[in-house]
Amino acid sequence: MTRAADPPVRRRLRRKSMAPDAYRRPSFSLKERHSSYVVVKSALNAAELSALDHVLRRKRPKAAKMKNEGAGESDDERKARYDDRDSNISWLKPQKECPLMYQKLKDLVRDVANKEWPLFQVDGAGDPICTYEDAQYTVYRESQHFQAWHQDAFEKGNDPEDARQITVVLMLSDASNYTGGSFQAKVPNAAKRKVTQCIAMDAGDALVFPAKRLMHRVTVVKSGVRKTLVMWAWDKQSSRYHTALNLRSRVFGNNLTDLLEENRTDYAPAPHPRHYQFMATSTRYGTNPHTACGLDSAALVGGTDYLAVASAQAMQDGCCRCNRNGGGGRTASLGCGSCGKGRFVRQLPRGFKIWTPASAQIFHKEYKFVVVDICPHSHNAMWCPARAGQANQFGVHNHFDFATVPHHFDNYYFEFTPEPCNHDMQSRLARMSKCHLR
Repeated sequence: MTRAADPPVRRRLRRKSMAPDAYRRPSFSLKERHSSYVVVKSALNAAELSALDHVLRRKRPKAAKMKNEGAGESDDERKARYDDRDSNISWLKPQKECPLMYQKLKDLVRDVANKEWPLFQVDGAGDPICTYEDAQYTVYRESQHFQAWHQDAFEKGNDPEDARQITVVLMLSDASNYTGGSFQAKVPNAAKRKVTQCIAMDAGDALVFPAKRLMHRVTVVKSGVRKTLVMWAWDKQSSRYHTALNLRSRVFGNNLTDLLEENRTDYAPAPHPRHYQFMATSTRYGTNPHTACGLDSAALVGGTDYLAVASAQAMQDGCCRCNRNGGGGRTASLGCGSCGKGRFVRQLPRGFKIWTPASAQIFHKEYKFVVVDICPHSHNAMWCPARAGQANQFGVHNHFDFATVPHHFDNYYFEFTPEPCNHDMQSRLARMSKCHLR
């Protein structure tokens, strides 16, 4: 008896996984080159843009807030001041969410940024010794902007972000998809004078510049949608925040909760005014063409010896536009269009090391100032009291957010006395303000 042949066994053949092609470092082509910035042509090709877009579709950008630029001492010093900035942002972890983008960022820093401006030391393989911040996905729709002139970091700033050395802006939108929304920068011309330059980018282009050197802004988008991905390369040794943190770690150990507590109140007492009537804390945020006092702050003080400031909400008669004098008691009365004079005191509210020598002019010169804006209590509770008689977190009743600053500015205390504006400033205020200041 013959046995029927067994049916053939169907085996599922397992394909060998295909190893990805070895990564090839791209060769970048410069579209525009300037001593202050470079534009890399097609840093991302169409396929890479499409892959990145697939990742970014999952993001839900939210309204961005304005940060006190420069020597602000806390990452919590933020503003909901939409005359300065109106855009939507979300954050991306490139190394985890888009490894290709992370590698491209490293290549741009290695092969473009660090060759144009050798700000980073390199390891044995020639790679820059740096760290990378989360990437900022930014969306500007019609009427949105970042009109305040600003830098991404400052040489002597006290914020964590002041470790930024290189900024990379990847343009994600075709130029035909929007109008307006120009990236403008202050760059030196042949005569070494700073002029405003519009920098054009197409989808896939990358704008690269030193974060601590380029003053820039984005103008109002008139129609359509403008999208970018902004990334930063850090050198923590370039930031006083991180070097101070390392020093404290060596002295006190790794548990710095008490030292870095956001709600800390055990600061050294503020100095008392010695030569003037009032004492104030100070921060810096940059100039603004549309302030709460209806002014272009840079244009108002240009060619004068006045510094432009925003005064705390408590010093004005409310919030948040065209406010007159408020204050009372230990709170000075300084609303829109008010003036005063004062001097910086060589002491910082949070006790950071002061690098500027006592002989520096900033501590000896008397400065005039004019109020051009408001520092609202909302989102600025640490610095700006809401009502007269209230003190901020440092026990001080007054605060100035400086739009223009002298050399060696930091978050120094500022003693001051209100005084009438001179005739020229009164004339400028009457002519330039949309709040009908007299």
